[in-house]
Amino acid sequence: MGLVKRVVLLTILIGSLWLTACAAEKPEALDSHPVAGTESQVSGSGFGIRFDTVFSQMFPDMIYRVADGNSIVNNNEENYYLERVYWGDFTGRGKEFLVVVKRPKSELAHAAGFYNAYAAVFNGANSDILTSVQQFTADEGDIRIFHGDKQDYLFFSGNVTFQGWSEWNGGLFKAAAAGWEKIWPTEEGFWENQAIQAGGDRLIIYRRETKPSQGVIPQSRFVYDRELFWHPDEEKFRENPIE
Repeated sequence: MGLVKRVVLLTILIGSLWLTACAAEKPEALDSHPVAGTESQVSGSGFGIRFDTVFSQMFPDMIYRVADGNSIVNNNEENYYLERVYWGDFTGRGKEFLVVVKRPKSELAHAAGFYNAYAAVFNGANSDILTSVQQFTADEGDIRIFHGDKQDYLFFSGNVTFQGWSEWNGGLFKAAAAGWEKIWPTEEGFWENQAIQAGGDRLIIYRRETKPSQGVIPQSRFVYDRELFWHPDEEKFRENPIE
């Protein structure tokens, strides 16, 4: 293959990848609902954290055995595993880490939500727990961290679906020794007929679009509506991006 032909093919490939990336920035419509997140398990070494100490402080009243370095099994044969560790400053005390512990989806019933996660913040130096344990439940859920100039925040988004009809909820949570505080949104019913995806420096908001239907529950889909951008200096979301 000649040099000129190779250059042409490479140019076409780069152009195709650029168009794909641009198209992914603003999804126009979703036939069902946005996928909130997937499960992943962290490795047990390299963090300098004693995970047995983490588990014992998060679940002090639970009788359990350690299945491996990252998971436990209680007397009811219920599994809990360490999904992720985030380093940051979550309570304003300096170097800390936030732990997310989850239950396996396969062990959960729909009534209780297929997504069960527990979060707590620990001292980065000695692994002492600094906050209460906050539980998050949904059918599908996702936890992201937004970093502010003064401290870092947890954002949870999740949905519950019944007979094809999905309801979404989400919020920005501030961790403190006295407990967790949902600081945004503060309005009741904010997520009614809306869905959400969090990622990077923004939230992508979808609005529900209903379709004509003969059934009791109307058919619907979520279509792209707007974006909210994270401003770390103000530690809040705004409709305008950072300039």
